[in-house]
Amino acid sequence: ERRTQMKVIFFDIDGVLNTQRTTRKIGIFNFVDTRKVLRLREIVERTGAELVMSSSWRYGFEPGAFWYEREGVAQLEAEFRRLRCPKWIDVTPWLSGSKRQKEIFAWLAVHPEVDEFIIIDDVGEELIFYNDRLVLTDPSEGLNKERMEFAIQLLGEKQ
Repeated sequence: ERRTQMKVIFFDIDGVLNTQRTTRKIGIFNFVDTRKVLRLREIVERTGAELVMSSSWRYGFEPGAFWYEREGVAQLEAEFRRLRCPKWIDVTPWLSGSKRQKEIFAWLAVHPEVDEFIIIDDVGEELIFYNDRLVLTDPSEGLNKERMEFAIQLLGEKQ
């Protein structure tokens, strides 16, 4: 019997869900732009993919996180709820001194049920190994409409 395929979107936050021009802040850090979170939600809705956070924001879940890092992920969870964007199912592991692609590779290694994935990020050189699955955003624009459509095209619309 054929199992249902699992699609995953590894997503970054800075340069993807916000830009240097983002006006909403958490402390000194840029929060997320509503429009960009809604675009992420549209990708999820149209592809049926699950979200996995690969952003450094995930450090807010670690025991040693500073208050503003914990506050950042708490507000992010609230914002995803408010905008009815499905919450991420997991975060990539912290591998000290590692590039993001190694952390994604490590996550995929323990999730053989994933047969399709993309990475939405603004740092391409850290993800050279996954070039064909990379939706590279311009950090000054973040997740724009064109990149959203490209992400959906790469993953494929759900049946």
